[in-house]
Amino acid sequence: MYFVQHKNITQEDQEMITKIPCISWEFEYILRIVSLWPNTYNISIGIILWLTWITIVPFQLIHMSEIWDNVVELMTAICDFFTEIALFLKLLIAWINRKILMDLLIEMADDWRESKVKSTRESRLSCFVARLDLYIYCGAIIMFFPKLLIAYFTDNPENREFLLKTSYPFDDYKSPIYETIIILHFVQGVLMTTADLMPQAFIVALVCHSGTQFNILHDKIERFVLIGREYIIAEKEKKLLISEIIKKHQKNIDFAERIEKAFSTISFIHCLCNGVAIGCSGLVFVTTNDPIYIGRFSIYLVMKLVQTFVLCYAGEYLTNKSMAVANVAYESNWYDLNTKHAKILLLIILRAQKPLHLTAGKFAILSSGMFTIVS
Repeated sequence: MYFVQHKNITQEDQEMITKIPCISWEFEYILRIVSLWPNTYNISIGIILWLTWITIVPFQLIHMSEIWDNVVELMTAICDFFTEIALFLKLLIAWINRKILMDLLIEMADDWRESKVKSTRESRLSCFVARLDLYIYCGAIIMFFPKLLIAYFTDNPENREFLLKTSYPFDDYKSPIYETIIILHFVQGVLMTTADLMPQAFIVALVCHSGTQFNILHDKIERFVLIGREYIIAEKEKKLLISEIIKKHQKNIDFAERIEKAFSTISFIHCLCNGVAIGCSGLVFVTTNDPIYIGRFSIYLVMKLVQTFVLCYAGEYLTNKSMAVANVAYESNWYDLNTKHAKILLLIILRAQKPLHLTAGKFAILSSGMFTIVS
């Protein structure tokens, strides 16, 4: 098994991790907030999350029982409730798998330390996806405010609404209780946005890094086939290169398998929650003509579809990159190699024909086909 053993992360390691091209500065701060950055333990954020869940989730259930006949309001409350429960489960699983995630970050830093290339198409794609998701999330949150502001300044206090649909057993519409609850809901919304963005941004960063390493492997295979035909090249150098290829291939396989181990259950929860959200949004579209609700759920639906697409595209990309190893080796002039080297290359082809996958809880493979089913 070719992976970095978990160790105390030094200051040098941490500085190198901050320079990983696949991780944007926005994503770095998100990982710091949710305590998934090396040597970072945000106890205060964890306490705030627990307190907000305790003070919000039970009263969301009360609110749902009161609006059972109002389909639009009920769908809004259900979406909020499922998002919070899914968020709690995803964060819990990520914290349980913290050791694996830290090892993956250290390995990424080591790979980039050894690399002469400081930026690739994959690393730029990873940063773009993280930023795009962040902006979509911010847009979704902003869409909740117009109706709140209109109601706050124009309606009677009894008609005031909250950012998250809740019902409290006291006069929650009076000042300053109402303003306090709104601030609490806003903090919860920001933390929910930050934490919900983490899994898919992390997966994209890891998969893009894996894609870069597979590109390096492709180059090594092509170079081996090229020098393998040269008799003037020392046999020792050929053996060294084929040894590097085998180790690199196994290391890439192990890296991808640890991504699957860390994020399989998270991806399942993610897809399940997104499926519920897409269904609720569709029901709202056919039952209301209110432009505010339609606009709000349109942004929300786009956000959920983008989330699902990003996960499925990441899974498809990893599968294609892993299988491309066999294609690169097969399409090379392997027949010009001597029998010994050709047999070694054949073993690499056979192993690469077993594709690597990201799955949603081992139930479904993340791919373009799954995206069409979920959406």
